[in-house]
Amino acid sequence: MMETIQAFSHSDLQDLKRRGFPDSPFGAPSGLIPLLDTDRGENLFGIADADTGGWRLFSCDGDEALYHEYDMSFSEWLHRYLVGEDMFGPGSGVFYAGPIVFESRPMSETEPMTSWEGPERGM
Repeated sequence: MMETIQAFSHSDLQDLKRRGFPDSPFGAPSGLIPLLDTDRGENLFGIADADTGGWRLFSCDGDEALYHEYDMSFSEWLHRYLVGEDMFGPGSGVFYAGPIVFESRPMSETEPMTSWEGPERGM
């Protein structure tokens, strides 16, 4: 995750700043938090809304500076992504029939990353 944060903190995120972020999109109390990334270079970020206390979700393709906001819970977003809907922008949907591979993110530099497969999805 640190690599993702560093990569995005050095990029031009003017599009996000125009959407009403009070501080820098990264590294601030109201900054973006990396939630997940895909094997295709896509990223999903969450941000705690200072006004409502709720979460906002922003997804982007790692190759583009275009961010898409989704007004839904993380669980709904994840379900839609897993069934192949366009959750990283138009035309981004992909469906993998096999089990999903999960990876835990280390909470410190010395903690190892672990991975495991979810159950067969029967699809």
